[in-house]
Amino acid sequence: MFLFGRKERQAPASLADVPGPSPWYLRRPGLSLPSSRGALTWRSAGEAPNASATTLLVAPTGEPLLVLDFHCYVTPLAPPRFLVWHSEGTLGDGDYSASAAVRFRVFDADALTPITDLTATLSEMPAEKNGVGFSGGEVASVAVPTSLRDGQNRVDFPPEMHTLDEILVLANSTADLAAGNYWQEEHLRIWIVRPRDGNVEVIPQDWFNHGSYDFAYQGVTRIARDPSSGRIVGEGFRLDAFVLDKSNRRVAKWLRTNPFSSDGTGH
Repeated sequence: MFLFGRKERQAPASLADVPGPSPWYLRRPGLSLPSSRGALTWRSAGEAPNASATTLLVAPTGEPLLVLDFHCYVTPLAPPRFLVWHSEGTLGDGDYSASAAVRFRVFDADALTPITDLTATLSEMPAEKNGVGFSGGEVASVAVPTSLRDGQNRVDFPPEMHTLDEILVLANSTADLAAGNYWQEEHLRIWIVRPRDGNVEVIPQDWFNHGSYDFAYQGVTRIARDPSSGRIVGEGFRLDAFVLDKSNRRVAKWLRTNPFSSDGTGH
């Protein structure tokens, strides 16, 4: 039995309401988005061709309004708006192109229009590699290149995102694409995004990138700032929850919460 101090017990709770990648973190019961037509809810797109692991945002009538592929993150803004972000420009098999970016999209839930041909939308998404399928409702979009250098970077975000003080984003750096072997090495970064300030701080995750992990089966899925300590906490697939140190580059504490972590210790 593991015993935790009060702050350690609270740290995983900091993750409870922060975005995690689709489809897994959108399957929680009761997770919905408000709109003038009623609560919009998430459901699987089924097992049809090109539908595997995709997620639908549906109206109360059941009409599909939005399609998300793997690893899209969703967070509410002031209703009826919400933010979706995802990687774009990947080449598959863990490799990245020189144009890789994180795409941020702001949608107005009231302006979403039903997808009339879901089969066609699903078939187009893999070819376009755009992560999101929709027929209307997008009010702002910006792609931030993953080639940003470590440290502070100036980035202009659309005004529709300025209501957010901070977003914590997981991204794979392509700053040294020519020098990196992107299917054998990890280049995980945390982006501390401050849309109103027009700033992105890029922080390498040394503990993970240089750790003895099976990168095909282990990975960080979501992160949050713990309100009591200000530290960044996180969790992942086959990883215990963790608290980063003040540098935000190394793990200060493991919160041994995951029975499926690789060796029972979380790292």
